[in-house]
Amino acid sequence: MSYTVIARRWRPKTLDEVVGQRHVTQTLRNAMASGRIAQAFVFAPGAGDSVQLLKAGLMEVGDVFVVNKCDRPGADKLLSEIRGMLGMFYAKERRPDAYAVAAVDGRGVAELAEGIEKRAAAFADDLEQRRSRLLREEVRAAILESARDQVVAAMGANGQVEEKVARVLAGQTTARDLAGELIRKAGQKAGQGKETS
Repeated sequence: MSYTVIARRWRPKTLDEVVGQRHVTQTLRNAMASGRIAQAFVFAPGAGDSVQLLKAGLMEVGDVFVVNKCDRPGADKLLSEIRGMLGMFYAKERRPDAYAVAAVDGRGVAELAEGIEKRAAAFADDLEQRRSRLLREEVRAAILESARDQVVAAMGANGQVEEKVARVLAGQTTARDLAGELIRKAGQKAGQGKETS
């Protein structure tokens, strides 16, 4: 018989199963329906999270930062550190928000829900631009990887590589000219492959 932690066994699996947090679930439903979901990171005082924020690069990608358990010692300091780091990374008008909440008694939860909605609405266009930029980078990386693979194939076996390098060393050609030759050769091979397939 396998053991399941009680918190996992009874944790809600859908938004409909969440009890006592209607304002939060409604905010999430609104964000999902409009396709404007902000990225939120939740931290707790005393867990060494402030150092991890910088290490993991989370400050650069988050839209909302939350200090949960704000009723515990160290929460104010952690919130202050997060806000200070956000000030270093962002201009004031683009700075993500940081909130303190105590899920136990609901303190700050309404403000957090409102902040998430505001952030998502304010930066819906920015989100599309970010997605577009990431997709362009992904396509560019795929093109470069494919081109690299084709050039490596055009270089041939190790003996041929040594021969080509020897031509550069002997001054018969330059590294740049050799690269151009290999790229042309790779392009020709790629074109021939398409004709036969």
